[in-house]
Amino acid sequence: ASAPATRAPAVAANAIAQANAAAAADAPTPAVQQTFYLTLKEGPAIGDSAQPKISYHGDIREDTSSCFISFPGKYASGWEALTRQYHEDSVACIFLCNKDDGLGQHAEDPRNPGFCYCARIYGKRGWREFGYLRVLQGPFTDERLKEAEQEAATMGAVLVRADEGPAQRKEAEAQAQARWEESGKVASWGCKWYQEWFEKVSQAIRKKQKLKAVFFPGQVGLGKLGCC
Repeated sequence: ASAPATRAPAVAANAIAQANAAAAADAPTPAVQQTFYLTLKEGPAIGDSAQPKISYHGDIREDTSSCFISFPGKYASGWEALTRQYHEDSVACIFLCNKDDGLGQHAEDPRNPGFCYCARIYGKRGWREFGYLRVLQGPFTDERLKEAEQEAATMGAVLVRADEGPAQRKEAEAQAQARWEESGKVASWGCKWYQEWFEKVSQAIRKKQKLKAVFFPGQVGLGKLGCC
């Protein structure tokens, strides 16, 4: 993956501009883009439901000049290095995994009173894109089933096993669409993470730290991508 400094993925670009405006008293300096490459030990993993999920709330350090503001968390080795901080940078990334930490919760958008951030950061998406159908891949152990059921309940989503027949899948899809409509067509995972992330990024900007965003391979400079 490559990471340009002072530029975030499309979903975050407007927020970075707002944070800069709110935090910087001096005239803005021209953005400088740098690119570096990460060599990963394995392919995507964190997105796999078999992997343990641990919430992370970021860490803005006092004694550093750089801050990671975005990272494709499904790369397990890279995410572990980032969150366990085998480096000297701040990290603004937020990863909420359970109800107590904010998974499935929403935060009101101050620019759009009465509505959460979902419309601004995600736009309009369907029930499938917003995660209202959770398909559990095998192995179907009691522990994994229990964890998946808890996660789906927290998100207001419908859980279906990958080995279910067409009739069960069709019924689950209908239920997922109904829950998406009942929710107001917002993201099942919520947008509370964005509120926390924005504050962390603002802290980094106030400390004049250089912002770093890590992209999926081949996606730098391509604008908005349908990756979520």
